[in-house]
Amino acid sequence: MLSTPGSIAPRPVFRYPDPPVDPSLRSDPDRALAWLMEGNTRYAADAALGPRRTPQTRSHTATGQKPVAVVVTCSDSRVPAELIFDVGIGDIFVIRSAGHVLDRVGLESISYALEHLEVRLVLVLGHSACGAVRAALSPGGPPAGLDNLMRVLRRATEWATSEGAPDEQRTIRLHTLVTAAIICKHVPSLAQSASQSPCVVATAVYNLDTGLVEIVPHEEPPAPAPSAPAPNPSARQAPRSRQGHSNKPPGQNESGDRSASNAGQDLQFAVSSGSERWCTHCMTAAGGDQEFCTSCGRGLVEPWFRIVCPKCRKENLIGTPRCWQCNADLHAAPTTPAPPELHVGRTAKRTEPSCTGVIAAFAAMAAAIRVILSSQ
Repeated sequence: MLSTPGSIAPRPVFRYPDPPVDPSLRSDPDRALAWLMEGNTRYAADAALGPRRTPQTRSHTATGQKPVAVVVTCSDSRVPAELIFDVGIGDIFVIRSAGHVLDRVGLESISYALEHLEVRLVLVLGHSACGAVRAALSPGGPPAGLDNLMRVLRRATEWATSEGAPDEQRTIRLHTLVTAAIICKHVPSLAQSASQSPCVVATAVYNLDTGLVEIVPHEEPPAPAPSAPAPNPSARQAPRSRQGHSNKPPGQNESGDRSASNAGQDLQFAVSSGSERWCTHCMTAAGGDQEFCTSCGRGLVEPWFRIVCPKCRKENLIGTPRCWQCNADLHAAPTTPAPPELHVGRTAKRTEPSCTGVIAAFAAMAAAIRVILSSQ
């Protein structure tokens, strides 16, 4: 039967029944991962079932969702997670960003799935030929406007460089481990309160050519080599007032000679050593579970909250009074131009006679005297 113009041809009547999802998969992360890998095997072998994509599934999931796993992957258009794992509507909770780089919103999205949807498996899925990793490894440097993205990818590139010449495939695998480490650092404390069952964060890489997903074994990153010594321990023992704030002036240590460049070195040490929070008042590094500075009692901020120096364009922590590189005032008011000069209007009366007018008056008087004398 031919369809009329503007109409849609009817679907075939026969369709294989959708295989149901075992509810116990949601509480067993190992079985959930095996379930995803089984679906990927079907997809790569061109035997995908395309399950749970019918109008009945849409209607059933309209009132709620019970995903089996969280998949954190790249925004690349060639990495459709539902197709790769041959799953359907409501089966996986997908979080996508360029290079699967997570910000605070992405981490809170994972926390939501673990806390409220009671998902136990988080899978970080990288992929071959990742444009973000290639940009980070480019000899000419990454394109402009990707500073936040490259800052996170730098952890994987430095890890790969520590092993020798950085390789693209190796860096992609290491970047999945870095993302998993960030998730483990920020999310598990929230996940454990939802259920007693454990949460597993797994890593894998998808091959764009073969369609296969390969599990990436866990590796511990090398110990970071700090570019500067740790902050002075004596600065943590500063005398406190009753309010809990330090009696030191901002940005000074016990001897009062802390400079902006030293603060910048401590900042570099905190970031390289994995310090999760930082005090913008006394520039003291702190752990991830700490909310207030042990030195001055001020609230701590995250290292990625930054402000660009208007003079040298160096990044500083928000709240830092002066740039640690050029010592420029980061919060100075913009220069106000001088007010325009006031000009007297043409209709304004002159309060003093001009020299030109006096000379003209004397010339007129002399001419009048000459005329009078010549007429006599």
